[in-house]
Amino acid sequence: GRTLMLATLDRCARLGHPVSALYPATTHIYRSLGWEHAGAMHRAVLPAEALRTIRRTEQVQVRRIGPEDADRAVSVLREVHLATRACGPVCRDAAVWRALLAAEDDFVYLAHDGLLVYRWRDQDLEVSVLVAGSEATARALWSLVGSSASIARSVHAAVAPDDPVFWLIGDRPTDEVGQTRWMFRVVDLAEAIRARGFPPGVTLDTVIQVEDPHRPGNSGPWHLSVSGGAATAEPAGTLPSALPVFTAGAFSALFCGVPAATLRR
Repeated sequence: GRTLMLATLDRCARLGHPVSALYPATTHIYRSLGWEHAGAMHRAVLPAEALRTIRRTEQVQVRRIGPEDADRAVSVLREVHLATRACGPVCRDAAVWRALLAAEDDFVYLAHDGLLVYRWRDQDLEVSVLVAGSEATARALWSLVGSSASIARSVHAAVAPDDPVFWLIGDRPTDEVGQTRWMFRVVDLAEAIRARGFPPGVTLDTVIQVEDPHRPGNSGPWHLSVSGGAATAEPAGTLPSALPVFTAGAFSALFCGVPAATLRR
């Protein structure tokens, strides 16, 4: 298993992938090689009737789309993810979306700032994608899903814990939300930091120490600099007397937003 995963890590680097994510069938082997628990895919079970009663505040143009709309679907997703500072969504390219949009069992709708993908799941509905860049679009897309409330009792949706739907539905006595955990690893530290992106108001200038025996190029002291929404990581020269020290796994978890206080404890 270790041989397989080390070869996978080397292949990621050769292909130019700065990061790696996986679903952990087991934690031990992945953690020992630098992956760490960093987040979860959340699946909520929502009453279809509660979605049906979401009130629309204004008219939103929504249309069914197909494979020929793949480029526009990718563009809308990227625009909304950037505008909402989404953390952790899977981004697929146009070629993958063309194949997904050809699936006959999926209902796919596009708005100027939103995308919805859902399908039947036995007697219920399953929402795999619902992103919206505005209140009006969120209301329009969720109420569209709820329009099947006469024949579907529940809606299973992959949503973030702070998705607006939890505040849009009127009756919320209990929540049923399951998690599928995922682990994450930084493969190329300098490139991962360069590509990550940060909120425009964040500034940082510090030096840290990283210990990564399986990717020696990541090991050593690094000078991290953040400003104007961009960041760089460069090998550090002059070192302060006390450096924050991160294992590969700890740095990978921090990269994904796990609080430093959590990692310290």
